[in-house]
Amino acid sequence: MSRVISVVGTAGGVGASVLASALAMRASELGAAVVAVDARPYGGGLDVVLGVDEFPGIRWRDLADAAGPLDGVEIFGRLPLADRCGVLSFDREFPVVPSGEVLSAVVTALRSVSDIVVLDAPRAGECWEGEVAGVSDEVIALTGTTVSALAGAAASVPHLDAVHDVLWLACRTDRGTAADLDQRLPHLLDVPFLGAVPTDPKVEACLTDGRPPPDRGRLAKAVDGILTRLRPMRLDRDPVVPASRRGPVPRHSGRRSA
Repeated sequence: MSRVISVVGTAGGVGASVLASALAMRASELGAAVVAVDARPYGGGLDVVLGVDEFPGIRWRDLADAAGPLDGVEIFGRLPLADRCGVLSFDREFPVVPSGEVLSAVVTALRSVSDIVVLDAPRAGECWEGEVAGVSDEVIALTGTTVSALAGAAASVPHLDAVHDVLWLACRTDRGTAADLDQRLPHLLDVPFLGAVPTDPKVEACLTDGRPPPDRGRLAKAVDGILTRLRPMRLDRDPVVPASRRGPVPRHSGRRSA
């Protein structure tokens, strides 16, 4: 059965978009049919993190007026692709935020034709929070070890835990972080600890070059551990193949790279 995994940052700069992107890309590399969905209208853009912001394909603005049962195969087949991973994000040249009902309908349609949908989720209290909670099977709250990050976690995690049915805690770490982090954080925040997400210097280079997060290194190893624990994939069957990319791309649906 398809799974929807959402990643939410408890403070700015902890790397929630990078973790969501890395989870989506790694699951896709392992053979799952995956869609990465940007559910933060005013964030930096999941398409930017995945390096497809100038690729043609539909964006949220093209789905703003969607109504009734939606064709997941058609939507998946018209998304920009980061390798095999479909990406649904916003168009910053034509910013349109669909209703929460549209978000729910689109995610439901996409999960019907994919193995995993990964959402870059809104922070506590932001737009679409309730709708994301309604479609998510599991939510990963990512914090950090700085004073401001932990203060943000202390403020937002109780709210997130009340909103979402299944909430995990993960922590962005640097070298020298205390070894007993996995014991201290759950005690402080009363949420099960999923794992550490180490800072990886390769990530900055990828973002600068317009490439997805690295598939090797400290971050990739941590992502493998998270996927192993969550077990969201069924690799005993062939993944769903998106619709062929036929026909014209809808107007204003993206920008072609030079």
